[in-house]
Amino acid sequence: MLTHKGIYLLGVGTVLLCNIMQVLVARSAGWVIDFFTNKPIPDFLNLGEQKKTFIWIFCFILLVRIILAVGRWGWRVTLARQTHVAARDLRMDLWDRVRFVPRDLLLTSLNKGYLINISTSEIGMARMLFGFILVGGIDLIFLGILTIGSMLLIDPVYTVIALMVYLPMPYLIKKLSDKEILLYEKAQDYLGEFNSLVAQSISTIRLQRISTASTFWTKRLLSYAESYRQKRLDAAKTSFRFIPLMGFFSILTYSVLFIFCLQRYFEGKMTIGDFLALQGLVFLLQDPLLEMGFVISDWKRAMTSLRRYLDVIYTPVEPIFNQREIPSFDESNASLLEIKNFSLKREDGSPLIDIDQLQIKAGDRIGITGEVGSGKSLFLDSLAGLRWNYSGELLYRGQTVRHIPRLFIGKKIGHVAQKAFLFATTIRENLTLDYHMEDDELWHYLDLAGVAEDIRLMPDKLDTPLGEWGINLSGGQKQRLTLARALARKPEVLLLDDALSAVDTQTEEKILRGFEANFKEMAILWVAHRRSTLRHCNQILEFGKNGAN
Repeated sequence: MLTHKGIYLLGVGTVLLCNIMQVLVARSAGWVIDFFTNKPIPDFLNLGEQKKTFIWIFCFILLVRIILAVGRWGWRVTLARQTHVAARDLRMDLWDRVRFVPRDLLLTSLNKGYLINISTSEIGMARMLFGFILVGGIDLIFLGILTIGSMLLIDPVYTVIALMVYLPMPYLIKKLSDKEILLYEKAQDYLGEFNSLVAQSISTIRLQRISTASTFWTKRLLSYAESYRQKRLDAAKTSFRFIPLMGFFSILTYSVLFIFCLQRYFEGKMTIGDFLALQGLVFLLQDPLLEMGFVISDWKRAMTSLRRYLDVIYTPVEPIFNQREIPSFDESNASLLEIKNFSLKREDGSPLIDIDQLQIKAGDRIGITGEVGSGKSLFLDSLAGLRWNYSGELLYRGQTVRHIPRLFIGKKIGHVAQKAFLFATTIRENLTLDYHMEDDELWHYLDLAGVAEDIRLMPDKLDTPLGEWGINLSGGQKQRLTLARALARKPEVLLLDDALSAVDTQTEEKILRGFEANFKEMAILWVAHRRSTLRHCNQILEFGKNGAN
């Protein structure tokens, strides 16, 4: 908010300008009536001659209307726009934080469903604090003060009676808003559960297609959806009760004061212009009073959403991710990666991997094989910076990886996981992500990954949508597409965690030959169960029950 201080100051100024003009519109109606009934009007409107005074009053009211229109346009392009700017900034900060939280949290408390709820529903509500709720709050305070001030100048007794009629309203608003926020919190909690359930359903969609489980999932999701709809409906019904509540007090106030002011008029203590102006100001007072209910309600809901958002933002990250300064590297060091006294243990404390010394130089081809559970994937995850629970040293060009910013090292070390991860968007967007690449480049890397011909056969080619988790592709196509994405980033070290397991041997051979022809300087470590894959390696690590050989 402080970074947009100028915009907020300008926005607040335009809202205040609107408030002043709104009061002048209501008040000037009384002055016009007094002018035509030959009653006294303010000196700044009275030019002496009736015709000139009439023209000046007309021009004055027209000017007020124009300024009011400009003011309304002004706060919409400043404060209202900041609502959307805030949503963008909140999502960017959320992404910047979540990508650095410990991996275990992403599988437990910060699961996909919870984060989807935070990035959509919670941010959608929290963003209102930075725009529309601020507008309502300013209106509530300043329009209320200006309106009551104008009423006091006309008739203080009348104004006190009006305020006394409204006295019970704040208490009733609080009771109603407390009930609404409780229902809203329950609905949001349920939405997080529902999003997690949807994510589970999507991840098992293939199994559902070949079994009878789809009927079970359909019924379960529909049941959750209906329950969530009902919870949000209950909260919405409570919110709508603010309207009749405000309307009741407005009608009551108007009725009481109409009778009171009418008596004052017949007694000659009030002009017809003041009488009509007071009625207009009473109706104008409805705006801030009506906003009071919605501002309090929206503010509480937005603060609830913001607290949930901040719980994620202030989630502790791995110490390595707090690094920002890129250290100087020893360019004379021949090793891209150097591993010293590396040790990784199982959860029970027993040894899993022990490597005394390993140097990885440019152009190295290192194969990793071993039995299931011997720690091959954990080893690559450690090299990729996804796990930090190892002991020993892992050096990049002579500097410990723990002292190098994660964003920097992530560009130097590519990683293709065993289970391919793809976004529910197009092939092009899955490949480029935060990079800009021309189509020729994309086709080049797709060809190197052995998947270009498959994509050329698709109707939309690079613009083909993949669906959640790349459901529209086969297992081998998904593996090769993620491989193309890694190659497009041109890392110095590429880690392949059995990334060609779903690819036939002929295609695999073509891909490996492409590595030799196009990435001679790239160091590649790959886990493979097929011995044929490892014949291109100049070194093989054999993982057993007690480490690597």
